[in-house]
Amino acid sequence: MEPRPLCNAAAKTPCPILIPLKAARLKGFSTMFIDDLGWALLHFVWQGCLIGLSAAVTLLMLRRRSANARYLVGVAALS
Repeated sequence: MEPRPLCNAAAKTPCPILIPLKAARLKGFSTMFIDDLGWALLHFVWQGCLIGLSAAVTLLMLRRRSANARYLVGVAALS
């Protein structure tokens, strides 16, 4: 492990510019996880909207059908 450069050699304090860089390297895994989680949530939302829209259109077409038919469409959309 290399020693960190000192900003103030008399006080022996590490340079504050390099501390966030080290923290960013350590957070690489969590950054990838957050990116993947964000994409998963984005896909969850658009797929849910697509399913909801298709269920709404189907329920509009089944307005005059039996309650059982509309119920089946609702259950299928939720599953």
